Amino acid sequence: MKVKILLPLLLSILALLTSCSPMNDGSQKRRIAKISSPEEEVAATTDTTPYIILNQEVINCSETPKCHLESFNEPVSNNKLNSIIYADSDIMSGNNINEAPAISFVVKELDPSTIMTTSMKYIKKDSLGEIIIQNNDIEINNEVDNYTVPIHSSILGSGILISAPYEKHVLNIKIKTSDNKNHEFYLELFIASNTINPVLIERDAQIINSPYYKMDEVLDTFLIDSISLKNTLPFAVVVDGEINITNETSAFLLETHKVQQKSFLPKQNGYPYDMYNWYTSTASEYSSATAEPTYLIKLEKNGTEEELPISTNYNGPESILLYSDVEIEGNQNIKINVYANYTINNNLIGDHGQMSLFEGKSICSSVTPYSRCTCFFAPPDLQDDSLTALLFYNSANTIMLNIQNLYYPNCGNSVPNGLVTQQLSIVSYPQKTISLIGRLHHTDAKYTITSWLKGYKEQDGFGSTTNTMDTLESEKGNTNAGLLNPALSYMGYIPGLL
Repeated sequence: MKVKILLPLLLSILALLTSCSPMNDGSQKRRIAKISSPEEEVAATTDTTPYIILNQEVINCSETPKCHLESFNEPVSNNKLNSIIYADSDIMSGNNINEAPAISFVVKELDPSTIMTTSMKYIKKDSLGEIIIQNNDIEINNEVDNYTVPIHSSILGSGILISAPYEKHVLNIKIKTSDNKNHEFYLELFIASNTINPVLIERDAQIINSPYYKMDEVLDTFLIDSISLKNTLPFAVVVDGEINITNETSAFLLETHKVQQKSFLPKQNGYPYDMYNWYTSTASEYSSATAEPTYLIKLEKNGTEEELPISTNYNGPESILLYSDVEIEGNQNIKINVYANYTINNNLIGDHGQMSLFEGKSICSSVTPYSRCTCFFAPPDLQDDSLTALLFYNSANTIMLNIQNLYYPNCGNSVPNGLVTQQLSIVSYPQKTISLIGRLHHTDAKYTITSWLKGYKEQDGFGSTTNTMDTLESEKGNTNAGLLNPALSYMGYIPGLL
Protein backbone atom coordinates (compact mmCIF):
# COMPACT_ATOMS: atom_id res chain seq x y z
CA MET A 1 0.00 0.00 0.00
CA LYS A 2 2.85 2.37 0.93
CA VAL A 3 4.67 1.53 -2.26
CA LYS A 4 1.69 2.52 -4.36
CA ILE A 5 1.49 5.95 -2.66
CA LEU A 6 5.27 6.86 -2.78
CA LEU A 7 5.86 5.86 -6.39
CA PRO A 8 3.57 8.52 -7.96
CA LEU A 9 5.12 11.19 -5.66
CA LEU A 10 8.69 10.29 -6.67
CA LEU A 11 7.73 10.46 -10.36
CA SER A 12 6.24 13.92 -9.90
CA ILE A 13 9.45 15.26 -8.27
CA LEU A 14 11.64 13.89 -11.06
CA ALA A 15 9.39 15.50 -13.67
CA LEU A 16 9.64 18.85 -11.91
CA LEU A 17 13.47 18.70 -11.78
CA THR A 18 13.61 17.80 -15.45
CA SER A 19 11.50 20.82 -16.43
CA CYS A 20 13.94 23.25 -14.60
CA SER A 21 17.19 22.09 -16.33
CA PRO A 22 18.81 24.30 -19.15
CA MET A 23 17.33 23.58 -22.51
CA ASN A 24 17.51 25.00 -26.04
CA ASP A 25 13.78 25.16 -26.43
CA GLY A 26 13.40 28.69 -24.98
CA SER A 27 11.91 27.29 -21.75
CA GLN A 28 12.87 28.89 -18.42
CA LYS A 29 16.58 28.60 -17.44
CA ARG A 30 18.09 28.91 -13.98
CA ARG A 31 21.28 31.16 -13.64
CA ILE A 32 23.82 30.41 -10.95
CA ALA A 33 26.34 33.29 -9.90
CA LYS A 34 30.02 32.41 -10.22
CA ILE A 35 32.28 33.43 -7.24
CA SER A 36 35.90 34.28 -8.14
CA SER A 37 38.81 32.80 -6.30
CA PRO A 38 41.16 35.16 -4.28
CA GLU A 39 43.94 34.67 -6.83
CA GLU A 40 41.74 35.81 -9.70
CA GLU A 41 40.65 38.94 -7.74
CA VAL A 42 44.29 40.20 -7.29
CA ALA A 43 45.23 39.62 -10.92
CA ALA A 44 42.31 41.68 -12.10
CA THR A 45 42.87 44.80 -9.94
CA THR A 46 46.75 45.28 -9.75
CA ASP A 47 48.47 47.82 -12.15
CA THR A 48 52.00 47.21 -13.49
CA THR A 49 54.78 49.61 -12.34
CA PRO A 50 56.85 51.32 -15.07
CA TYR A 51 60.60 50.96 -14.84
CA ILE A 52 63.67 51.92 -16.85
CA ILE A 53 66.30 49.74 -18.46
CA LEU A 54 69.58 51.55 -19.12
CA ASN A 55 71.61 50.27 -22.04
CA GLN A 56 75.06 49.33 -20.77
CA GLU A 57 76.67 50.17 -24.12
CA VAL A 58 77.54 53.82 -24.69
CA ILE A 59 76.86 55.13 -28.18
CA ASN A 60 79.90 56.57 -30.04
CA CYS A 61 82.31 55.23 -27.47
CA SER A 62 83.51 51.84 -28.65
CA GLU A 63 84.10 53.01 -32.23
CA THR A 64 86.89 55.47 -31.42
CA PRO A 65 90.10 55.22 -29.36
CA LYS A 66 89.25 58.61 -27.83
CA CYS A 67 86.42 57.10 -25.81
CA HIS A 68 86.31 53.85 -23.91
CA LEU A 69 84.62 52.21 -20.94
CA GLU A 70 86.15 50.63 -17.87
CA SER A 71 83.72 48.31 -16.12
CA PHE A 72 83.04 48.06 -12.40
CA ASN A 73 83.16 44.69 -10.73
CA GLU A 74 79.53 45.05 -9.73
CA PRO A 75 76.33 43.37 -10.87
CA VAL A 76 74.55 45.14 -13.70
CA SER A 77 71.49 47.09 -12.58
CA ASN A 78 68.67 48.59 -14.59
CA ASN A 79 69.40 52.23 -13.71
CA LYS A 80 73.18 52.35 -13.29
CA LEU A 81 75.89 52.33 -15.93
CA ASN A 82 78.36 49.81 -14.52
CA SER A 83 81.45 51.34 -16.07
CA ILE A 84 83.38 54.61 -16.16
CA ILE A 85 83.25 56.58 -19.39
CA TYR A 86 86.70 57.87 -20.34
CA ALA A 87 86.48 60.40 -23.13
CA ASP A 88 88.73 63.17 -24.41
CA SER A 89 87.34 66.66 -24.00
CA ASP A 90 87.06 67.14 -27.75
CA ILE A 91 84.79 64.12 -27.89
CA MET A 92 82.82 65.21 -24.84
CA SER A 93 82.21 68.57 -26.47
CA GLY A 94 82.30 67.63 -30.14
CA ASN A 95 80.91 70.10 -32.62
CA ASN A 96 78.52 67.48 -34.00
CA ILE A 97 76.18 66.40 -31.26
CA ASN A 98 75.53 63.14 -33.09
CA GLU A 99 79.19 62.19 -32.58
CA ALA A 100 79.21 62.73 -28.83
CA PRO A 101 79.09 59.78 -26.45
CA ALA A 102 75.47 59.09 -25.53
CA ILE A 103 73.47 56.81 -23.28
CA SER A 104 70.16 55.24 -24.19
CA PHE A 105 67.34 53.80 -22.12
CA VAL A 106 63.84 52.41 -22.56
CA VAL A 107 60.79 52.68 -20.34
CA LYS A 108 59.00 49.41 -19.65
CA GLU A 109 55.42 48.78 -18.57
CA LEU A 110 54.24 52.15 -19.83
CA ASP A 111 52.17 52.72 -22.95
CA PRO A 112 54.19 55.18 -25.13
CA SER A 113 51.00 56.64 -26.55
CA THR A 114 50.05 57.94 -23.09
CA ILE A 115 53.32 59.89 -22.58
CA MET A 116 52.72 63.62 -22.67
CA THR A 117 56.18 64.99 -21.72
CA THR A 118 59.52 63.60 -20.68
CA SER A 119 62.05 65.87 -18.95
CA MET A 120 65.47 65.40 -17.45
CA LYS A 121 67.45 67.16 -14.73
CA TYR A 122 71.22 66.74 -14.51
CA ILE A 123 72.68 66.42 -10.99
CA LYS A 124 76.33 66.07 -10.09
CA LYS A 125 77.37 64.71 -6.69
CA ASP A 126 80.71 64.47 -4.95
CA SER A 127 82.15 61.38 -3.32
CA LEU A 128 80.08 62.00 -0.18
CA GLY A 129 76.85 62.26 -2.12
CA GLU A 130 76.52 66.02 -1.74
CA ILE A 131 75.05 67.87 -4.70
CA ILE A 132 77.62 70.19 -6.28
CA ILE A 133 75.79 70.95 -9.54
CA GLN A 134 72.11 70.81 -10.38
CA ASN A 135 70.67 72.06 -13.67
CA ASN A 136 67.15 72.97 -14.61
CA ASP A 137 64.77 70.50 -16.23
CA ILE A 138 65.04 70.10 -20.00
CA GLU A 139 62.75 68.15 -22.28
CA ILE A 140 63.99 65.05 -24.08
CA ASN A 141 62.30 63.18 -26.92
CA ASN A 142 61.30 59.56 -27.26
CA GLU A 143 62.40 57.90 -30.46
CA VAL A 144 60.58 54.64 -31.09
CA ASP A 145 60.34 53.71 -27.41
CA ASN A 146 64.00 54.56 -26.93
CA TYR A 147 65.53 57.68 -25.33
CA THR A 148 69.02 58.90 -26.27
CA VAL A 149 70.86 61.48 -24.14
CA PRO A 150 74.20 62.79 -25.47
CA ILE A 151 76.80 63.31 -22.77
CA HIS A 152 77.41 66.72 -24.18
CA SER A 153 78.10 70.14 -22.70
CA SER A 154 75.29 71.91 -24.53
CA ILE A 155 72.80 69.44 -23.02
CA LEU A 156 74.04 68.85 -19.49
CA GLY A 157 76.10 71.97 -18.87
CA SER A 158 79.81 72.56 -18.44
CA GLY A 159 80.05 70.64 -15.17
CA ILE A 160 80.04 67.35 -17.04
CA LEU A 161 83.27 68.34 -18.80
CA ILE A 162 85.26 68.51 -15.56
CA SER A 163 84.40 65.13 -14.13
CA ALA A 164 86.43 62.83 -11.91
CA PRO A 165 85.76 59.06 -11.65
CA TYR A 166 84.59 59.33 -8.03
CA GLU A 167 81.90 61.90 -8.89
CA LYS A 168 78.40 60.61 -9.56
CA HIS A 169 76.31 61.97 -12.42
CA VAL A 170 72.58 61.51 -11.92
CA LEU A 171 69.89 61.98 -14.54
CA ASN A 172 66.51 62.58 -12.93
CA ILE A 173 63.95 61.43 -15.53
CA LYS A 174 60.37 62.67 -15.14
CA ILE A 175 57.52 61.35 -17.33
CA LYS A 176 54.01 62.80 -17.32
CA THR A 177 51.20 60.76 -18.87
CA SER A 178 47.80 61.67 -20.26
CA ASP A 179 46.05 60.23 -17.19
CA ASN A 180 47.83 62.90 -15.06
CA LYS A 181 50.29 60.45 -13.57
CA ASN A 182 53.92 61.42 -12.94
CA HIS A 183 56.67 58.84 -13.04
CA GLU A 184 60.17 59.63 -11.77
CA PHE A 185 63.37 57.66 -12.35
CA TYR A 186 67.09 58.08 -11.59
CA LEU A 187 70.00 57.01 -13.77
CA GLU A 188 73.60 56.96 -12.51
CA LEU A 189 76.76 57.52 -14.58
CA PHE A 190 80.48 57.84 -13.86
CA ILE A 191 82.70 59.91 -16.17
CA ALA A 192 86.37 60.87 -16.27
CA SER A 193 87.36 63.95 -18.29
CA ASN A 194 90.64 65.83 -18.66
CA THR A 195 89.12 69.29 -19.16
CA ILE A 196 89.99 71.75 -16.37
CA ASN A 197 89.22 75.09 -17.95
CA PRO A 198 88.59 75.47 -21.68
CA VAL A 199 89.92 79.04 -21.79
CA LEU A 200 93.68 79.42 -22.21
CA ILE A 201 95.57 82.53 -21.03
CA GLU A 202 98.65 83.67 -22.92
CA ARG A 203 100.58 86.94 -22.95
CA ASP A 204 101.26 88.69 -26.22
CA ALA A 205 105.05 88.59 -26.50
CA GLN A 206 105.01 91.73 -28.65
CA ILE A 207 103.96 93.84 -25.67
CA ILE A 208 107.62 94.51 -24.89
CA ASN A 209 107.80 96.44 -28.17
CA SER A 210 105.06 98.88 -27.16
CA PRO A 211 105.94 102.58 -26.65
CA TYR A 212 105.73 102.13 -22.88
CA TYR A 213 108.67 99.74 -22.78
CA LYS A 214 110.57 101.09 -25.79
CA MET A 215 110.28 104.66 -24.40
CA ASP A 216 110.08 106.14 -27.86
CA GLU A 217 106.85 108.14 -27.50
CA VAL A 218 105.32 110.57 -25.04
CA LEU A 219 101.68 109.59 -24.42
CA ASP A 220 99.02 110.19 -21.80
CA THR A 221 97.93 106.54 -21.91
CA PHE A 222 100.22 103.57 -22.44
CA LEU A 223 99.47 99.95 -23.31
CA ILE A 224 101.29 98.08 -20.54
CA ASP A 225 100.07 94.50 -20.99
CA SER A 226 98.11 92.38 -23.44
CA ILE A 227 96.86 88.82 -23.01
CA SER A 228 94.88 86.49 -25.22
CA LEU A 229 91.95 84.38 -24.02
CA LYS A 230 91.37 81.42 -26.29
CA ASN A 231 88.24 79.31 -26.05
CA THR A 232 89.15 75.72 -26.92
CA LEU A 233 85.52 74.59 -27.00
CA PRO A 234 83.28 74.92 -30.04
CA PHE A 235 80.63 76.47 -27.76
CA ALA A 236 80.38 80.02 -26.45
CA VAL A 237 81.60 80.61 -22.90
CA VAL A 238 81.40 83.58 -20.57
CA VAL A 239 84.33 84.70 -18.44
CA ASP A 240 84.69 86.73 -15.26
CA GLY A 241 88.20 87.99 -14.59
CA GLU A 242 90.45 89.43 -11.92
CA ILE A 243 93.74 91.15 -12.70
CA ASN A 244 96.20 91.74 -9.89
CA ILE A 245 98.68 94.27 -11.19
CA THR A 246 101.55 96.31 -9.81
CA ASN A 247 102.86 98.79 -12.31
CA GLU A 248 105.00 101.88 -12.03
CA THR A 249 107.37 103.99 -14.02
CA SER A 250 110.31 105.74 -12.41
CA ALA A 251 112.15 108.66 -13.97
CA PHE A 252 115.76 109.18 -12.92
CA LEU A 253 116.59 112.88 -12.74
CA LEU A 254 119.75 114.94 -12.47
CA GLU A 255 119.39 118.16 -10.48
CA THR A 256 122.20 120.71 -10.84
CA HIS A 257 122.76 124.14 -9.28
CA LYS A 258 125.61 126.65 -8.87
CA VAL A 259 127.53 126.99 -5.62
CA GLN A 260 129.28 130.29 -4.68
CA GLN A 261 132.92 129.91 -3.73
CA LYS A 262 135.87 132.24 -3.10
CA SER A 263 139.58 132.06 -2.38
CA PHE A 264 141.90 134.57 -0.66
CA LEU A 265 144.69 136.19 -2.65
CA PRO A 266 147.44 137.53 -0.38
CA LYS A 267 148.85 141.05 -0.74
CA GLN A 268 151.11 141.51 -3.65
CA ASN A 269 154.24 143.62 -3.87
CA GLY A 270 153.35 147.28 -4.40
CA TYR A 271 149.59 146.65 -3.98
CA PRO A 272 148.20 147.38 -0.50
CA TYR A 273 144.75 145.75 -0.91
CA ASP A 274 143.76 142.24 0.06
CA MET A 275 142.10 140.50 -2.87
CA TYR A 276 139.53 137.69 -3.01
CA ASN A 277 138.81 135.51 -6.00
CA TRP A 278 135.05 134.83 -6.41
CA TYR A 279 133.90 131.94 -8.58
CA THR A 280 131.15 129.31 -8.93
CA SER A 281 131.12 125.53 -9.20
CA THR A 282 128.36 123.09 -10.18
CA ALA A 283 126.75 120.79 -7.60
CA SER A 284 124.68 117.78 -8.67
CA GLU A 285 122.16 115.51 -6.98
CA TYR A 286 120.10 112.61 -8.31
CA SER A 287 116.37 112.44 -7.67
CA SER A 288 113.45 110.37 -8.91
CA ALA A 289 109.88 110.81 -10.03
CA THR A 290 107.49 107.89 -9.62
CA ALA A 291 104.19 107.57 -11.45
CA GLU A 292 101.45 105.28 -10.16
CA PRO A 293 98.72 104.96 -12.78
CA THR A 294 95.02 104.44 -12.99
CA TYR A 295 93.85 101.76 -15.40
CA LEU A 296 91.41 100.97 -18.13
CA ILE A 297 90.85 97.69 -19.97
CA LYS A 298 89.94 97.32 -23.60
CA LEU A 299 88.53 94.17 -25.15
CA GLU A 300 89.89 93.42 -28.61
CA LYS A 301 87.91 91.22 -31.00
CA ASN A 302 88.83 90.87 -34.66
CA GLY A 303 91.16 93.85 -34.43
CA THR A 304 88.55 96.19 -32.93
CA GLU A 305 88.84 97.52 -29.37
CA GLU A 306 86.08 98.57 -27.02
CA GLU A 307 86.44 99.67 -23.41
CA LEU A 308 85.47 97.08 -20.84
CA PRO A 309 83.73 98.24 -17.63
CA ILE A 310 85.87 97.44 -14.59
CA SER A 311 85.88 97.99 -10.86
CA THR A 312 89.19 98.70 -9.15
CA ASN A 313 90.31 97.87 -5.64
CA TYR A 314 93.58 99.18 -4.27
CA ASN A 315 95.81 97.21 -1.95
CA GLY A 316 98.88 99.36 -1.37
CA PRO A 317 100.87 99.51 -4.61
CA GLU A 318 98.81 96.64 -6.02
CA SER A 319 95.60 97.24 -7.94
CA ILE A 320 92.90 94.62 -8.44
CA LEU A 321 90.89 95.05 -11.62
CA LEU A 322 87.61 93.15 -11.90
CA TYR A 323 85.48 92.55 -14.99
CA SER A 324 82.61 90.19 -15.78
CA ASP A 325 80.44 88.60 -18.46
CA VAL A 326 82.96 88.62 -21.28
CA GLU A 327 81.60 86.34 -23.99
CA ILE A 328 83.96 84.25 -26.12
CA GLU A 329 82.49 82.43 -29.06
CA GLY A 330 83.39 78.84 -29.87
CA ASN A 331 87.07 78.47 -30.81
CA GLN A 332 87.46 82.26 -30.66
CA ASN A 333 90.58 84.11 -29.58
CA ILE A 334 90.17 87.56 -28.00
CA LYS A 335 92.55 90.00 -26.30
CA ILE A 336 92.45 91.80 -22.99
CA ASN A 337 94.54 94.99 -23.29
CA VAL A 338 95.52 96.79 -20.08
CA TYR A 339 96.20 100.52 -20.33
CA ALA A 340 97.79 102.81 -17.75
CA ASN A 341 96.81 106.46 -17.39
CA TYR A 342 99.45 108.72 -15.87
CA THR A 343 99.37 112.18 -14.37
CA ILE A 344 101.84 114.05 -16.56
CA ASN A 345 104.32 116.39 -14.84
CA ASN A 346 105.14 118.85 -17.60
CA ASN A 347 106.79 121.46 -15.37
CA LEU A 348 109.64 119.47 -13.93
CA ILE A 349 112.27 119.29 -16.66
CA GLY A 350 114.30 122.47 -17.21
CA ASP A 351 115.38 125.52 -15.20
CA HIS A 352 113.70 126.50 -11.96
CA GLY A 353 114.02 129.94 -10.35
CA GLN A 354 116.97 132.37 -10.42
CA MET A 355 119.83 133.12 -8.07
CA SER A 356 122.57 135.82 -8.06
CA LEU A 357 126.21 134.84 -7.68
CA PHE A 358 129.54 136.68 -8.02
CA GLU A 359 132.43 136.17 -10.34
CA GLY A 360 135.72 138.05 -10.40
CA LYS A 361 137.95 139.66 -7.78
CA SER A 362 137.11 141.86 -4.83
CA ILE A 363 138.94 143.71 -2.09
CA CYS A 364 136.00 142.78 0.19
CA SER A 365 135.82 139.47 1.93
CA SER A 366 132.03 139.50 2.06
CA VAL A 367 129.79 140.86 -0.65
CA THR A 368 126.13 141.13 -1.55
CA PRO A 369 124.43 142.66 -4.60
CA TYR A 370 124.23 145.87 -2.56
CA SER A 371 127.74 145.99 -1.16
CA ARG A 372 129.90 149.13 -1.30
CA CYS A 373 131.25 150.12 -4.68
CA THR A 374 134.80 149.54 -3.47
CA CYS A 375 133.97 145.80 -3.33
CA PHE A 376 133.39 145.75 -7.08
CA PHE A 377 136.12 148.19 -8.25
CA ALA A 378 139.85 148.31 -7.63
CA PRO A 379 142.95 150.21 -8.92
CA PRO A 380 144.66 148.32 -11.69
CA ASP A 381 147.49 146.21 -10.43
CA LEU A 382 150.19 147.36 -12.75
CA GLN A 383 152.94 145.58 -10.82
CA ASP A 384 155.28 148.39 -11.85
CA ASP A 385 157.46 150.72 -9.68
CA SER A 386 157.76 153.40 -12.35
CA LEU A 387 156.70 156.98 -11.75
CA THR A 388 153.86 156.60 -14.26
CA ALA A 389 152.51 153.59 -12.48
CA LEU A 390 152.70 155.36 -9.18
CA LEU A 391 150.80 158.32 -10.62
CA PHE A 392 148.04 156.12 -11.92
CA TYR A 393 147.88 154.25 -8.67
CA ASN A 394 147.62 157.38 -6.55
CA SER A 395 144.94 158.77 -8.83
CA ALA A 396 142.97 155.54 -8.62
CA ASN A 397 143.40 155.46 -4.89
CA THR A 398 141.88 158.94 -4.67
CA ILE A 399 138.86 157.73 -6.66
CA MET A 400 138.51 154.73 -4.38
CA LEU A 401 138.36 157.06 -1.39
CA ASN A 402 135.63 159.08 -3.09
CA ILE A 403 133.38 156.03 -3.78
CA GLN A 404 134.01 154.05 -0.64
CA ASN A 405 130.71 155.17 0.85
CA LEU A 406 128.68 154.48 -2.30
CA TYR A 407 126.79 151.23 -2.89
CA TYR A 408 126.74 149.10 -5.97
CA PRO A 409 125.28 149.47 -8.57
CA ASN A 410 124.85 153.22 -7.92
CA CYS A 411 128.51 154.11 -8.25
CA GLY A 412 127.59 156.46 -11.11
CA ASN A 413 130.15 158.46 -13.06
CA SER A 414 132.51 158.62 -10.12
CA VAL A 415 134.43 155.74 -11.64
CA PRO A 416 136.17 156.86 -14.87
CA ASN A 417 137.52 154.23 -17.20
CA GLY A 418 141.18 153.50 -17.07
CA LEU A 419 141.93 154.60 -13.52
CA VAL A 420 139.68 152.14 -11.69
CA THR A 421 138.57 148.80 -13.12
CA GLN A 422 135.52 146.69 -12.28
CA GLN A 423 136.81 143.35 -11.14
CA LEU A 424 133.70 141.78 -9.57
CA SER A 425 130.42 141.11 -11.43
CA ILE A 426 126.98 139.85 -10.49
CA VAL A 427 125.79 136.93 -12.62
CA SER A 428 122.46 135.05 -12.61
CA TYR A 429 122.11 131.29 -12.72
CA PRO A 430 119.06 128.95 -12.42
CA GLN A 431 118.37 128.05 -8.84
CA LYS A 432 118.24 124.46 -10.08
CA THR A 433 118.13 122.68 -13.40
CA ILE A 434 116.43 119.26 -13.73
CA SER A 435 117.13 116.93 -16.62
CA LEU A 436 115.86 113.41 -17.42
CA ILE A 437 118.73 110.96 -17.53
CA GLY A 438 117.00 107.56 -17.25
CA ARG A 439 113.71 105.74 -16.93
CA LEU A 440 112.60 102.38 -15.54
CA HIS A 441 109.32 100.59 -16.29
CA HIS A 442 108.12 97.65 -14.21
CA THR A 443 104.95 95.53 -14.51
CA ASP A 444 103.88 92.52 -12.45
CA ALA A 445 100.53 90.96 -13.36
CA LYS A 446 98.51 87.93 -12.31
CA TYR A 447 95.39 86.94 -14.24
CA THR A 448 92.56 84.83 -12.83
CA ILE A 449 89.56 83.78 -14.90
CA THR A 450 86.43 81.86 -14.02
CA SER A 451 84.47 80.51 -16.97
CA TRP A 452 81.06 79.06 -17.65
CA LEU A 453 79.38 77.59 -20.64
CA LYS A 454 77.12 80.31 -22.03
CA GLY A 455 73.68 80.02 -20.51
CA TYR A 456 74.86 77.97 -17.51
CA LYS A 457 76.45 80.68 -15.37
CA GLU A 458 73.82 80.39 -12.65
CA GLN A 459 74.16 76.62 -12.48
CA ASP A 460 77.69 75.33 -12.86
CA GLY A 461 81.08 76.48 -14.06
CA PHE A 462 84.38 75.11 -15.25
CA GLY A 463 86.21 76.64 -12.31
CA SER A 464 89.00 79.19 -12.01
CA THR A 465 92.44 79.32 -13.57
CA THR A 466 95.25 81.64 -12.46
CA ASN A 467 98.28 82.57 -14.54
CA THR A 468 101.06 84.64 -13.00
CA MET A 469 102.95 86.30 -15.80
CA ASP A 470 106.67 86.92 -15.98
CA THR A 471 107.75 90.38 -14.84
CA LEU A 472 107.94 92.94 -17.61
CA GLU A 473 110.77 95.41 -17.07
CA SER A 474 112.72 97.79 -19.25
CA GLU A 475 115.23 100.52 -18.53
CA LYS A 476 116.95 103.23 -20.47
CA GLY A 477 119.72 105.63 -19.56
CA ASN A 478 121.17 105.98 -16.06
CA THR A 479 119.01 104.05 -13.60
CA ASN A 480 121.47 103.69 -10.73
CA ALA A 481 119.12 103.74 -7.74
CA GLY A 482 122.06 103.91 -5.35
CA LEU A 483 122.69 107.51 -6.41
CA LEU A 484 119.18 108.73 -5.60
CA ASN A 485 118.63 111.15 -2.76
CA PRO A 486 115.49 109.84 -1.02
CA ALA A 487 114.72 113.35 0.21
CA LEU A 488 114.34 114.49 -3.40
CA SER A 489 111.42 112.80 -5.10
CA TYR A 490 108.50 113.78 -7.26
CA MET A 491 105.20 112.25 -8.32
CA GLY A 492 103.88 112.02 -11.84
CA TYR A 493 105.06 110.79 -15.18
CA ILE A 494 107.98 112.81 -16.59
CA PRO A 495 107.65 113.19 -20.37
CA GLY A 496 110.58 113.36 -22.70
CA LEU A 497 112.60 110.96 -24.79
CA LEU A 498 116.04 109.76 -23.78
